[in-house]
Amino acid sequence: VTGQGSRQFEQLLKTIIDSYGISRWEERSEMSALARNFVFLLLKRAYQFSLDQTDIIKRIVNIISNVRRPGKNTLITLAALMEQEQAERDDSLLKFIKKILSSQFDDADLAAIRERELAPAVKNLYISFRERFTEGIAALCADSLASGASEYPPLPGSVREELSGRIARLEPTWLVRRLYSPMESVWPYRLVSRDNPERRAIMVFTLAGATSSGGPLAAPFAEALQVAALYRQIESSDDCWVEILANDITVSWGDETGNGIISYSQFRSICSLSLPLRRIGGSLRCIVDIGLRLPFSKASRRRSLLVHRDNDTACIELLLPMDRNNPYHRPEDAAIPNQRLLDIGKWPVEVWAEECFDPGSMHEIRIPSIDETNEATAVGLRVISRPAGAKIYCGTVEGLPACFYMKDSRVSGGSTGSREGLKYVAAAYLAYMKDWPLYVWNDSAGANIMEGVISLNRGAQGFMLNTLLSGRADVETLRRYIDHAADPDLKKIIGDLDKEHGFYSERHTRRRSFQFTAVGIGSSAGLDVYGSSQASIQILLDSEESYRVLTGSKVVHTVIGEEITNYDIGGAKILGTWTGIVDIIAADKIQLLASIHLVQNIFTSRDANPRISRPDPWPRDESKGSGTIALNESVIREQVDDGVFWPFKESYYAAEALIGGFARIGGRRVLIMGP
Repeated sequence: VTGQGSRQFEQLLKTIIDSYGISRWEERSEMSALARNFVFLLLKRAYQFSLDQTDIIKRIVNIISNVRRPGKNTLITLAALMEQEQAERDDSLLKFIKKILSSQFDDADLAAIRERELAPAVKNLYISFRERFTEGIAALCADSLASGASEYPPLPGSVREELSGRIARLEPTWLVRRLYSPMESVWPYRLVSRDNPERRAIMVFTLAGATSSGGPLAAPFAEALQVAALYRQIESSDDCWVEILANDITVSWGDETGNGIISYSQFRSICSLSLPLRRIGGSLRCIVDIGLRLPFSKASRRRSLLVHRDNDTACIELLLPMDRNNPYHRPEDAAIPNQRLLDIGKWPVEVWAEECFDPGSMHEIRIPSIDETNEATAVGLRVISRPAGAKIYCGTVEGLPACFYMKDSRVSGGSTGSREGLKYVAAAYLAYMKDWPLYVWNDSAGANIMEGVISLNRGAQGFMLNTLLSGRADVETLRRYIDHAADPDLKKIIGDLDKEHGFYSERHTRRRSFQFTAVGIGSSAGLDVYGSSQASIQILLDSEESYRVLTGSKVVHTVIGEEITNYDIGGAKILGTWTGIVDIIAADKIQLLASIHLVQNIFTSRDANPRISRPDPWPRDESKGSGTIALNESVIREQVDDGVFWPFKESYYAAEALIGGFARIGGRRVLIMGP
């Protein structure tokens, strides 16, 4: 094997290699070529055996099934063999295995076997429940649902304290009653709506600690989900959520693990493998109260993460207090414009800013001539009297200053009119003169047609500024453009900023390193598509509601009659995987937050250091002292500041033949590329 496969292929290899007892397998492995080739030889021989010796395999399967009921490992192996056989032309072995299994298991058992993505912990629990789910246990659960008279063991002190606060927030809306639990570490509750007794819900609560058996999170996750499924098989409910309190666990963005720390990739894997593939009695979601530490952060933030399954994908979101889908949501926190965004998987711009900036550092920059408009001001600007559909925030990200220009889709769809365009001029000029990196967040509908040519003119001014500032033009060049502009409104905005911040008196010989990053968190149309393409770095959220289109799916349908979504026209799959236009594809909002931290720390100017910054203590692999060193991400991370190497265009289908990304060495930003 001479080349690198896709990430899905590498993950499959990791699973297979682990089964051979080789623990040090990474996506870009450091195993010697000889050991790697030997493993692939074993894989090839095993595959060839399954093709050539089907009669022997049939005899083995028959003998095993007649001696005893197949165990967990046998079932997993048979399920893998069935999956492989589905891709073969001759499916006789597949039919034989299904026949044997059907004679040993009922339909429910077979359905569980097909769910091969379930974690091993879940499989163990399923098998345990299958044998323990006798008529006696079913009767206890049914009696618990029907009557609240049963006495249950007292709750541990820490659990009682946590649950009492949650129940107090639920009681204004729900009648809450504790249920019987077949597991000591899981506490289920039944909820009945006070307004509508026919509306019922199940809440299952559990704790996860750094010393939990079976891993800090996987085992409690699996146990709670199984108890929830157990009750919902007996009685359907309108809602069900599993809540896991993980006070001693932190999800970290780096590769550091142990001592209550798991990586975000591990967390995603646990969620994906643990959530059931099929719904049992309605929707099921999980709430994980856990610490979240973004790249370069010294401290974690406690967050509630909402985990649910969308088709075959496990989705992870921050659970916001303002969201009515939050079980603990208070009606007084509701805001219709915000909820409309939340219902389609978007966040208000204030939430994005609060989650990116350091706590307490964020503040909004208001432009009086734009944000404090009245009827007279609106007439002077030749615009409709309404709030501006864009906001400017500044603050620090891990102590480094940054400026956000954010299109607000709650106001006229975030479209660019005269005030939005002038506000962008203000944000870009302020960021340039302050030497702040500028992040442009797009969720908008392009130009505001109601303001006509004025909005297009503002777009042209923005394009010109992007060209000058991204090209690192000096202050004199920028001044000449402003002085020769025929737009008095633009000159007034710049003049007001000069007076407020003292830019006139500042020496202009200082070199500026203006950094322009476009962040796609929703729809981008028309002007915003062009503007984003001018950015030095482009980040796009992989979501059905996040895309770039010049016209959109409705125009396509009108012109050629083809049904196609905006995501299929300009979503992450097109712009990231097929064309490679976008540099970074964020799989979810949390990964997008991490991307902002990475951009801020890698690309923001700072003083050079005489040596590479390494963690203390720094783990060294003494076996690499001699011989040939193959360039891979693991080797690169050992030779850069803080062990952080950030690959670009990883999602691009043609990028597998080349390693390319950014890091810092001695405080200096470097581009690293290699085969």
